[in-house]
Amino acid sequence: MENIILENFKDFLKSKDFKKDFKKEFRTILKSTIKYLFNDIYIYIVFLVIIILLNFIINIGFILNFIIYTKKFNKLIQNIEKK
Repeated sequence: MENIILENFKDFLKSKDFKKDFKKEFRTILKSTIKYLFNDIYIYIVFLVIIILLNFIINIGFILNFIIYTKKFNKLIQNIEKK
């Protein structure tokens, strides 16, 4: 008896109608879940992007400052060596 039920259930899972309906329902559930999650966390994503951009700009500023300072320091050393 169990084998017959199990075989019928396996056949049902392999049927094209089940696969088609399952894909349709799964996509619907997945889309609604993604939409719900995005609505909840989009503000955090925006803040994260802003923080990353600010961090990048600050690092570029430090690099430029270091380059300028190094050039001035090299000129000062060259002037001291000439004297």
